[in-house]
Amino acid sequence: MTGGGGHPRPAAPFTGPRLRRYLGAFAARLSDHRRLHYGRLIRKLAALALRDPRRVPLLLATAWRFRARGWYRRAPFLPLPPADYVAWRLHTAYGDAVEPRADELARYVRWTADMKKPRRP
Repeated sequence: MTGGGGHPRPAAPFTGPRLRRYLGAFAARLSDHRRLHYGRLIRKLAALALRDPRRVPLLLATAWRFRARGWYRRAPFLPLPPADYVAWRLHTAYGDAVEPRADELARYVRWTADMKKPRRP
């Protein structure tokens, strides 16, 4: 295929079905004791919100960025991220320690908020 101007368009290696196959294969390689447990992760995030209610908008914004595409078309109709994707992100960030500590989650949420602020020249 060619893009505008007759130049060949580079193929996107990890998009759509190819990305889902890759992430699915990655998740299959994780042993049972290392699988992501949404319940524990959500409890940690809820504890962060209860300790400091000012973080709730930041937590919601972070959760919204991780939502699955087309989440409104599939039951349970919640904007949850795909488990394979979250497992892959956590593995690339933490290695074998799949579940981050609460203070690391708080630091990540603060970092994402800081990155969205406009920079001064």
